[in-house]
Amino acid sequence: MCASDLRGVQHPTETVPLSTLLQSSIRSLVRDYDLEGDEINVVVPPRDPLLAVDASSARLALGQLLHNAVTSGSGWVEVTLLGQGRNWPTGVEEADLSSAVRQALSRGFVGVSIRNTASLTRKDEAYIRRVLLGRADDDDEVRGLGLPLARLFTALLGGQIIFQWRSSTSEVTFTLLL
Repeated sequence: MCASDLRGVQHPTETVPLSTLLQSSIRSLVRDYDLEGDEINVVVPPRDPLLAVDASSARLALGQLLHNAVTSGSGWVEVTLLGQGRNWPTGVEEADLSSAVRQALSRGFVGVSIRNTASLTRKDEAYIRRVLLGRADDDDEVRGLGLPLARLFTALLGGQIIFQWRSSTSEVTFTLLL
């Protein structure tokens, strides 16, 4: 089975557990940044979601979002795997997820939610939204290509990234839906 990207190029599709893709991306991140590994807390649902996808592109999208969280956050990252429907980890409530994420999960998507505390302001929120959409202003200091690359690989996979910012707790959450 193959998936095609926007240019019509065929990429091999394989069915893999979502946790396997995530662990591979985390290992690369820990190695690249010489992390202890305990800076990243992974929360999994009762059943590991399976995903039929071009695994290398999915790893790249996940890796870019994890990189963004580790380099711009306060030192900790929480990653939550979300299965189709309500296959969510214990303790995850509807209020924890945006309505767009809940709707996508009900339509058969699986997700990886990456959350950190970054002490952001409204100006930072607007900046992140512009960079994620690939519409940075001339005066924006683009710190890296992580978000645009994650968005590109996600689009190639037929998925989406939902950005959520909670001003009361300065929490930033990127949810990759595939």
